[in-house]
Amino acid sequence: MGKIVLVAAVVLAASTACGPVRTPSTASANTCESVAPRASSSDRPAAVADATKAFLSTLDDDQRGTAADPGVRLETLSAVQRAAALGVLKVGLSDSGYQQVLHITGAAIADYRIRVLGTPVSTQPWTVRFDGPGLSLDVTVAGPTITVSPPALNAPTGAPPC
Repeated sequence: MGKIVLVAAVVLAASTACGPVRTPSTASANTCESVAPRASSSDRPAAVADATKAFLSTLDDDQRGTAADPGVRLETLSAVQRAAALGVLKVGLSDSGYQQVLHITGAAIADYRIRVLGTPVSTQPWTVRFDGPGLSLDVTVAGPTITVSPPALNAPTGAPPC
């Protein structure tokens, strides 16, 4: 079984195209260099908001209520809803971070839960929390800043590097 790795997030000194991005400050063989999104676009925070709104639009009223607290288990979602939920992570994480999430969740993806805390708008902070066995992470959007923290990864033995 892999080790649980909890990496504290720090603000990068340099500003990026999508604003300040918070990433793990150190890396080792058991951690990702960064699960935060790569800074390829100033539209990244808006893209995360759009993906989150698209996910929420696939849910019925009961599911939308559950999406805030305690969160929606992926096993209860249709294939379209599950794809929309994973779409939020794909937009909100770096490519390597997203691949690490897929590797950790593997066939047990149905055991995971996604929560939307707050309203995906640009005027106030909000968070998407994704958690389950061996993984817990928050993707928080606050204006032009995306923060991914704290990434707690319990990668299976032999997990590919990020």
